[in-house]
Amino acid sequence: MTSSSARRRRHAVHRRGRRQRLPVRAGRRRRAGAGDRAPGRLGGAPRAVRPALPRDLRGAVHRRADGGRHPGGVRGGGGRRGRDARAGRGGGLTVRLSRLPRYIVRLPRALLEQRRELRAVAEAIPRLEARIETLQHANTTSRVYVGNDRAWLRTAWGGKLIVDTTDLLMSPWLLLDGVWEPDVTEWFKATLKPGMTFIDVGANVGYFTVLAAFLVGRPGRVIAFEAMPSTYELLVKNVIVNWMETFTTAENLAVYSDTRRLKFYVRKFYHGNSSLASISHEEGRLYDDIEEIDVQARSLDEYLCEKPAKPDVIKVDVEGAELQVFRGARRTLAENPDVIVMCEWSQDQIRTAQDDPAELAKELREQGFKVYRIDTGMQPLSYEELLEVPYCNIVLKRA
Repeated sequence: MTSSSARRRRHAVHRRGRRQRLPVRAGRRRRAGAGDRAPGRLGGAPRAVRPALPRDLRGAVHRRADGGRHPGGVRGGGGRRGRDARAGRGGGLTVRLSRLPRYIVRLPRALLEQRRELRAVAEAIPRLEARIETLQHANTTSRVYVGNDRAWLRTAWGGKLIVDTTDLLMSPWLLLDGVWEPDVTEWFKATLKPGMTFIDVGANVGYFTVLAAFLVGRPGRVIAFEAMPSTYELLVKNVIVNWMETFTTAENLAVYSDTRRLKFYVRKFYHGNSSLASISHEEGRLYDDIEEIDVQARSLDEYLCEKPAKPDVIKVDVEGAELQVFRGARRTLAENPDVIVMCEWSQDQIRTAQDDPAELAKELREQGFKVYRIDTGMQPLSYEELLEVPYCNIVLKRA
Protein backbone atom coordinates (compact mmCIF):
# COMPACT_ATOMS: atom_id res chain seq x y z
CA MET A 1 0.00 0.00 0.00
CA THR A 2 2.84 2.29 0.86
CA SER A 3 4.80 1.53 -2.32
CA SER A 4 1.67 2.03 -4.45
CA SER A 5 1.01 5.45 -2.90
CA ALA A 6 4.61 6.46 -3.46
CA ARG A 7 4.40 5.45 -7.13
CA ARG A 8 1.24 7.52 -7.62
CA ARG A 9 2.90 10.51 -6.02
CA ARG A 10 5.99 10.18 -8.21
CA HIS A 11 3.82 9.94 -11.35
CA ALA A 12 1.80 13.01 -10.26
CA VAL A 13 4.96 15.05 -9.72
CA HIS A 14 6.29 13.91 -13.08
CA ARG A 15 3.08 14.91 -14.90
CA ARG A 16 2.93 18.32 -13.24
CA GLY A 17 6.56 18.95 -14.06
CA ARG A 18 5.90 18.27 -17.76
CA ARG A 19 2.89 20.61 -17.84
CA GLN A 20 4.71 23.62 -16.33
CA ARG A 21 8.20 23.39 -17.70
CA LEU A 22 10.03 26.69 -17.11
CA PRO A 23 13.36 27.83 -18.50
CA VAL A 24 16.07 27.45 -15.90
CA ARG A 25 19.67 28.42 -15.80
CA ALA A 26 22.20 25.80 -16.72
CA GLY A 27 23.58 23.92 -13.79
CA ARG A 28 20.70 24.79 -11.48
CA ARG A 29 18.23 22.01 -12.39
CA ARG A 30 17.81 19.20 -9.89
CA ARG A 31 15.30 16.49 -9.21
CA ALA A 32 12.33 17.35 -7.08
CA GLY A 33 12.51 15.65 -3.74
CA ALA A 34 10.60 15.43 -0.57
CA GLY A 35 11.98 18.80 0.50
CA ASP A 36 10.29 20.46 -2.49
CA ARG A 37 6.78 19.64 -1.40
CA ALA A 38 4.57 22.59 -0.58
CA PRO A 39 3.40 22.47 3.04
CA GLY A 40 -0.19 21.40 3.54
CA ARG A 41 -0.61 19.84 0.09
CA LEU A 42 -0.87 16.13 -0.51
CA GLY A 43 2.19 15.01 -2.33
CA GLY A 44 3.65 18.54 -2.39
CA ALA A 45 4.60 20.51 -5.52
CA PRO A 46 7.89 21.21 -7.21
CA ARG A 47 9.77 24.22 -5.96
CA ALA A 48 9.20 27.27 -8.18
CA VAL A 49 12.13 27.68 -10.54
CA ARG A 50 13.26 31.21 -11.35
CA PRO A 51 12.93 31.96 -15.06
CA ALA A 52 15.93 33.07 -17.04
CA LEU A 53 16.52 36.83 -17.14
CA PRO A 54 16.39 38.71 -20.43
CA ARG A 55 19.74 38.78 -22.13
CA ASP A 56 20.24 42.56 -21.76
CA LEU A 57 19.84 42.32 -17.95
CA ARG A 58 21.96 39.24 -17.22
CA GLY A 59 25.26 41.06 -17.33
CA ALA A 60 23.92 44.01 -15.36
CA VAL A 61 22.82 41.83 -12.46
CA HIS A 62 25.70 39.31 -12.37
CA ARG A 63 28.65 41.49 -13.30
CA ARG A 64 30.59 43.95 -11.19
CA ALA A 65 31.34 47.44 -12.51
CA ASP A 66 35.06 46.46 -12.47
CA GLY A 67 34.52 43.22 -14.39
CA GLY A 68 34.35 40.79 -11.44
CA ARG A 69 31.47 38.54 -10.43
CA HIS A 70 29.56 38.11 -7.22
CA PRO A 71 28.39 34.77 -5.91
CA GLY A 72 24.99 36.19 -5.09
CA GLY A 73 24.58 37.97 -8.39
CA VAL A 74 24.23 41.37 -6.72
CA ARG A 75 26.98 43.99 -6.44
CA GLY A 76 28.54 44.02 -2.99
CA GLY A 77 27.17 40.61 -2.03
CA GLY A 78 24.09 39.79 -0.02
CA GLY A 79 23.24 40.49 3.57
CA ARG A 80 24.04 43.47 5.72
CA ARG A 81 27.70 43.57 4.69
CA GLY A 82 26.73 43.94 1.05
CA ARG A 83 24.18 46.63 1.82
CA ASP A 84 26.76 48.56 3.86
CA ALA A 85 29.26 48.32 1.04
CA ARG A 86 26.74 49.60 -1.48
CA ALA A 87 25.67 52.51 0.75
CA GLY A 88 29.23 53.62 1.48
CA ARG A 89 30.50 53.54 -2.06
CA GLY A 90 30.27 56.74 -4.19
CA GLY A 91 28.51 56.80 -7.55
CA GLY A 92 26.06 54.05 -6.61
CA LEU A 93 23.13 55.72 -8.38
CA THR A 94 25.15 56.21 -11.56
CA VAL A 95 26.20 52.57 -11.57
CA ARG A 96 22.65 51.39 -10.97
CA LEU A 97 21.36 53.61 -13.78
CA SER A 98 24.05 52.26 -16.10
CA ARG A 99 22.61 48.76 -15.60
CA LEU A 100 19.22 49.75 -16.99
CA PRO A 101 18.36 49.00 -20.60
CA ARG A 102 19.23 51.83 -22.98
CA TYR A 103 15.63 52.55 -23.95
CA ILE A 104 14.78 53.29 -20.28
CA VAL A 105 17.79 55.61 -19.84
CA ARG A 106 16.92 57.50 -23.03
CA LEU A 107 13.23 57.87 -22.15
CA PRO A 108 13.46 61.21 -20.23
CA ARG A 109 15.45 62.78 -23.07
CA ALA A 110 12.91 61.58 -25.62
CA LEU A 111 10.04 62.95 -23.53
CA LEU A 112 11.77 66.34 -23.24
CA GLU A 113 12.30 66.51 -27.01
CA GLN A 114 8.67 65.54 -27.57
CA ARG A 115 7.54 68.28 -25.18
CA ARG A 116 9.54 70.88 -27.12
CA GLU A 117 8.00 69.72 -30.38
CA LEU A 118 4.49 69.90 -28.92
CA ARG A 119 5.14 73.42 -27.63
CA ALA A 120 6.30 74.52 -31.09
CA VAL A 121 3.18 73.01 -32.65
CA ALA A 122 0.94 74.75 -30.10
CA GLU A 123 2.58 78.10 -30.87
CA ALA A 124 2.10 77.58 -34.61
CA ILE A 125 -1.60 76.65 -34.39
CA PRO A 126 -2.98 80.25 -34.15
CA ARG A 127 -0.92 81.32 -37.18
CA LEU A 128 -2.06 78.29 -39.14
CA GLU A 129 -5.70 78.93 -38.20
CA ALA A 130 -5.43 82.56 -39.36
CA ARG A 131 -3.82 81.45 -42.61
CA ILE A 132 -6.47 78.80 -43.22
CA GLU A 133 -9.18 81.36 -42.51
CA THR A 134 -7.65 83.73 -45.08
CA LEU A 135 -7.37 80.98 -47.71
CA GLN A 136 -10.94 79.88 -47.12
CA HIS A 137 -12.05 83.48 -47.54
CA ALA A 138 -10.09 83.81 -50.80
CA ASN A 139 -11.70 80.66 -52.21
CA THR A 140 -15.24 81.88 -51.68
CA THR A 141 -17.26 84.59 -53.40
CA SER A 142 -16.85 87.40 -50.86
CA ARG A 143 -16.91 90.66 -52.83
CA VAL A 144 -19.11 92.34 -55.40
CA TYR A 145 -18.91 95.74 -57.09
CA VAL A 146 -22.25 97.57 -57.00
CA GLY A 147 -21.34 100.76 -58.89
CA ASN A 148 -20.60 104.37 -57.93
CA ASP A 149 -17.21 103.39 -56.48
CA ARG A 150 -18.81 101.05 -53.95
CA ALA A 151 -18.25 97.35 -53.29
CA TRP A 152 -19.72 94.91 -50.78
CA LEU A 153 -17.43 92.34 -49.19
CA ARG A 154 -17.42 89.67 -46.52
CA THR A 155 -14.56 89.79 -44.02
CA ALA A 156 -12.52 86.76 -42.99
CA TRP A 157 -14.39 86.71 -39.65
CA GLY A 158 -17.86 86.88 -41.23
CA GLY A 159 -18.83 90.56 -41.15
CA LYS A 160 -20.29 92.37 -44.17
CA LEU A 161 -18.89 95.76 -45.19
CA ILE A 162 -19.39 98.32 -47.95
CA VAL A 163 -16.21 100.16 -48.95
CA ASP A 164 -15.13 102.93 -51.30
CA THR A 165 -13.18 101.37 -54.17
CA THR A 166 -11.25 104.62 -54.79
CA ASP A 167 -9.57 104.27 -51.38
CA LEU A 168 -6.01 102.95 -51.68
CA LEU A 169 -5.39 102.36 -47.97
CA MET A 170 -7.89 99.91 -46.46
CA SER A 171 -10.10 98.87 -49.37
CA PRO A 172 -7.51 96.79 -51.31
CA TRP A 173 -6.70 94.75 -48.20
CA LEU A 174 -10.33 94.20 -47.32
CA LEU A 175 -11.36 93.31 -50.88
CA LEU A 176 -8.50 90.88 -51.49
CA ASP A 177 -7.76 89.44 -48.04
CA GLY A 178 -10.89 90.16 -46.00
CA VAL A 179 -8.82 91.37 -43.06
CA TRP A 180 -7.18 94.62 -41.95
CA GLU A 181 -4.21 94.63 -39.55
CA PRO A 182 -4.33 90.89 -38.75
CA ASP A 183 -2.38 91.14 -35.48
CA VAL A 184 -4.71 93.84 -34.13
CA THR A 185 -7.73 91.85 -35.35
CA GLU A 186 -6.55 88.78 -33.43
CA TRP A 187 -5.93 90.89 -30.32
CA PHE A 188 -9.50 92.20 -30.40
CA LYS A 189 -10.86 88.68 -30.89
CA ALA A 190 -8.94 87.52 -27.82
CA THR A 191 -9.78 90.55 -25.65
CA LEU A 192 -13.42 91.53 -26.24
CA LYS A 193 -16.01 89.41 -24.43
CA PRO A 194 -19.83 89.33 -24.48
CA GLY A 195 -21.36 92.16 -22.48
CA MET A 196 -18.39 94.54 -22.68
CA THR A 197 -18.58 98.22 -23.68
CA PHE A 198 -16.27 99.24 -26.53
CA ILE A 199 -15.48 102.77 -27.76
CA ASP A 200 -13.97 103.20 -31.24
CA VAL A 201 -12.27 106.60 -31.66
CA GLY A 202 -11.46 106.97 -35.35
CA ALA A 203 -13.77 104.24 -36.66
CA ASN A 204 -13.31 104.81 -40.42
CA VAL A 205 -15.79 102.58 -42.33
CA GLY A 206 -16.35 100.48 -39.20
CA TYR A 207 -14.12 97.43 -39.64
CA PHE A 208 -13.24 97.27 -35.92
CA THR A 209 -16.64 98.66 -34.93
CA VAL A 210 -18.47 95.76 -36.57
CA LEU A 211 -15.90 93.23 -35.32
CA ALA A 212 -16.36 94.52 -31.77
CA ALA A 213 -20.15 94.36 -32.11
CA PHE A 214 -19.84 90.72 -33.20
CA LEU A 215 -17.75 89.98 -30.10
CA VAL A 216 -19.60 91.89 -27.36
CA GLY A 217 -23.07 90.97 -28.69
CA ARG A 218 -26.42 92.43 -27.68
CA PRO A 219 -25.64 92.38 -23.94
CA GLY A 220 -22.75 94.73 -24.75
CA ARG A 221 -22.50 98.22 -26.20
CA VAL A 222 -20.43 99.85 -28.97
CA ILE A 223 -19.86 103.60 -29.53
CA ALA A 224 -18.03 104.67 -32.71
CA PHE A 225 -16.73 108.14 -33.67
CA GLU A 226 -15.86 109.16 -37.25
CA ALA A 227 -15.17 112.78 -38.25
CA MET A 228 -15.19 112.53 -42.07
CA PRO A 229 -18.81 112.81 -43.34
CA SER A 230 -18.53 110.52 -46.40
CA THR A 231 -16.79 107.80 -44.37
CA TYR A 232 -19.34 108.22 -41.59
CA GLU A 233 -22.12 107.34 -44.08
CA LEU A 234 -20.37 104.04 -44.86
CA LEU A 235 -19.93 103.41 -41.13
CA VAL A 236 -23.67 103.76 -40.52
CA LYS A 237 -24.53 101.45 -43.43
CA ASN A 238 -22.12 98.81 -42.18
CA VAL A 239 -23.65 98.91 -38.70
CA ILE A 240 -27.16 98.54 -40.14
CA VAL A 241 -26.40 95.77 -42.64
CA ASN A 242 -24.95 93.63 -39.84
CA TRP A 243 -28.10 94.15 -37.70
CA MET A 244 -26.22 95.89 -34.90
CA GLU A 245 -27.93 99.28 -34.72
CA THR A 246 -29.82 98.38 -31.51
CA PHE A 247 -26.63 98.31 -29.41
CA THR A 248 -24.18 100.28 -31.61
CA THR A 249 -24.07 104.09 -31.75
CA ALA A 250 -22.24 105.93 -34.56
CA GLU A 251 -21.35 109.61 -34.09
CA ASN A 252 -20.14 112.04 -36.80
CA LEU A 253 -17.67 113.74 -34.45
CA ALA A 254 -13.94 114.23 -34.06
CA VAL A 255 -12.71 113.36 -30.57
CA TYR A 256 -10.41 116.03 -29.16
CA SER A 257 -9.29 117.68 -25.92
CA ASP A 258 -12.35 119.96 -25.78
CA THR A 259 -15.43 121.08 -27.74
CA ARG A 260 -14.68 123.21 -30.81
CA ARG A 261 -14.79 123.39 -34.61
CA LEU A 262 -11.67 122.08 -36.29
CA LYS A 263 -10.11 121.98 -39.74
CA PHE A 264 -10.13 118.45 -41.11
CA TYR A 265 -8.01 117.41 -44.09
CA VAL A 266 -9.63 114.84 -46.37
CA ARG A 267 -7.38 112.77 -48.60
CA LYS A 268 -8.88 111.69 -51.89
CA PHE A 269 -7.10 108.36 -52.33
CA TYR A 270 -5.88 107.48 -48.82
CA HIS A 271 -9.13 108.00 -46.96
CA GLY A 272 -7.89 106.35 -43.79
CA ASN A 273 -5.12 108.94 -43.47
CA SER A 274 -7.56 111.86 -43.45
CA SER A 275 -7.04 113.70 -40.19
CA LEU A 276 -6.76 116.95 -38.26
CA ALA A 277 -3.12 117.16 -39.35
CA SER A 278 -2.32 119.32 -42.34
CA ILE A 279 0.41 118.50 -44.86
CA SER A 280 2.01 120.81 -47.37
CA HIS A 281 0.45 121.13 -50.81
CA GLU A 282 3.80 120.16 -52.33
CA GLU A 283 3.79 116.89 -50.36
CA GLY A 284 0.12 116.34 -51.15
CA ARG A 285 0.63 116.61 -54.91
CA LEU A 286 3.15 113.78 -54.80
CA TYR A 287 0.64 111.09 -53.94
CA ASP A 288 -2.76 112.50 -53.00
CA ASP A 289 -5.25 115.33 -53.35
CA ILE A 290 -6.34 117.07 -50.16
CA GLU A 291 -9.61 118.83 -49.38
CA GLU A 292 -10.05 121.00 -46.30
CA ILE A 293 -13.38 120.86 -44.40
CA ASP A 294 -14.72 121.92 -41.00
CA VAL A 295 -15.80 119.26 -38.47
CA GLN A 296 -17.27 119.31 -34.98
CA ALA A 297 -15.02 118.04 -32.19
CA ARG A 298 -15.81 117.02 -28.61
CA SER A 299 -13.87 115.53 -25.75
CA LEU A 300 -14.64 112.00 -24.61
CA ASP A 301 -15.25 113.25 -21.06
CA GLU A 302 -17.94 115.69 -22.24
CA TYR A 303 -19.64 113.14 -24.47
CA LEU A 304 -19.80 110.44 -21.77
CA CYS A 305 -21.03 112.98 -19.24
CA GLU A 306 -24.13 113.45 -21.42
CA LYS A 307 -24.42 109.81 -22.51
CA PRO A 308 -22.95 107.76 -19.67
CA ALA A 309 -21.06 104.56 -20.37
CA LYS A 310 -18.35 102.59 -18.57
CA PRO A 311 -15.88 101.53 -21.25
CA ASP A 312 -13.99 98.25 -20.94
CA VAL A 313 -11.91 98.69 -24.10
CA ILE A 314 -11.12 101.86 -26.09
CA LYS A 315 -9.46 102.03 -29.50
CA VAL A 316 -7.72 105.30 -30.46
CA ASP A 317 -6.56 105.71 -34.07
CA VAL A 318 -6.71 109.39 -35.06
CA GLU A 319 -3.64 109.80 -37.28
CA GLY A 320 -1.45 111.79 -34.90
CA ALA A 321 -4.02 113.55 -32.67
CA GLU A 322 -3.80 110.89 -29.91
CA LEU A 323 -2.35 113.31 -27.34
CA GLN A 324 -5.44 115.55 -27.61
CA VAL A 325 -7.75 112.53 -27.24
CA PHE A 326 -6.05 111.40 -24.01
CA ARG A 327 -6.08 114.91 -22.57
CA GLY A 328 -9.83 115.09 -23.19
CA ALA A 329 -10.43 111.67 -21.59
CA ARG A 330 -8.62 112.07 -18.27
CA ARG A 331 -11.76 111.83 -16.13
CA THR A 332 -13.10 108.84 -18.08
CA LEU A 333 -9.81 106.97 -17.78
CA ALA A 334 -9.47 107.81 -14.07
CA GLU A 335 -13.01 106.60 -13.29
CA ASN A 336 -12.39 103.30 -15.10
CA PRO A 337 -9.08 101.98 -13.73
CA ASP A 338 -9.44 98.59 -15.44
CA VAL A 339 -10.01 100.03 -18.91
CA ILE A 340 -7.76 98.72 -21.71
CA VAL A 341 -6.72 101.10 -24.50
CA MET A 342 -5.47 100.00 -27.92
CA CYS A 343 -3.67 102.92 -29.57
CA GLU A 344 -1.71 103.59 -32.76
CA TRP A 345 1.77 104.97 -32.11
CA SER A 346 3.24 106.93 -35.06
CA GLN A 347 5.89 109.50 -34.26
CA ASP A 348 5.77 111.03 -37.76
CA GLN A 349 2.00 111.53 -37.60
CA ILE A 350 2.21 112.98 -34.08
CA ARG A 351 4.76 115.56 -35.24
CA THR A 352 2.67 116.35 -38.34
CA ALA A 353 -0.22 117.12 -35.98
CA GLN A 354 2.07 119.66 -34.25
CA ASP A 355 2.45 117.53 -31.10
CA ASP A 356 5.47 115.91 -29.46
CA PRO A 357 5.77 112.11 -29.02
CA ALA A 358 7.55 112.70 -25.71
CA GLU A 359 4.53 114.69 -24.46
CA LEU A 360 2.21 111.81 -25.37
CA ALA A 361 4.49 109.34 -23.55
CA LYS A 362 4.50 111.65 -20.52
CA GLU A 363 0.67 111.86 -20.57
CA LEU A 364 0.33 108.06 -20.68
CA ARG A 365 2.87 107.61 -17.88
CA GLU A 366 1.07 110.14 -15.65
CA GLN A 367 -2.21 108.30 -16.20
CA GLY A 368 -0.59 105.11 -14.87
CA PHE A 369 -0.50 103.03 -18.03
CA LYS A 370 1.98 100.29 -18.87
CA VAL A 371 2.79 99.77 -22.54
CA TYR A 372 2.65 96.51 -24.52
CA ARG A 373 3.48 96.07 -28.19
CA ILE A 374 0.99 94.01 -30.18
CA ASP A 375 3.14 92.95 -33.14
CA THR A 376 5.74 91.34 -30.85
CA GLY A 377 3.29 89.20 -28.89
CA MET A 378 2.37 91.78 -26.23
CA GLN A 379 5.98 92.46 -25.31
CA PRO A 380 6.16 95.08 -22.50
CA LEU A 381 7.94 98.32 -23.38
CA SER A 382 9.35 101.01 -21.14
CA TYR A 383 8.55 104.58 -22.16
CA GLU A 384 12.21 105.06 -23.07
CA GLU A 385 11.98 102.07 -25.42
CA LEU A 386 8.68 103.34 -26.83
CA LEU A 387 10.30 106.62 -27.86
CA GLU A 388 12.80 104.61 -29.90
CA VAL A 389 10.03 102.96 -31.97
CA PRO A 390 8.88 104.93 -35.05
CA TYR A 391 5.59 103.09 -35.55
CA CYS A 392 3.61 100.28 -33.93
CA ASN A 393 0.26 99.45 -32.36
CA ILE A 394 0.32 99.41 -28.57
CA VAL A 395 -1.93 98.29 -25.73
CA LEU A 396 -2.18 100.37 -22.56
CA LYS A 397 -3.13 98.72 -19.27
CA ARG A 398 -2.74 99.58 -15.63
CA ALA A 399 -0.99 97.14 -13.27
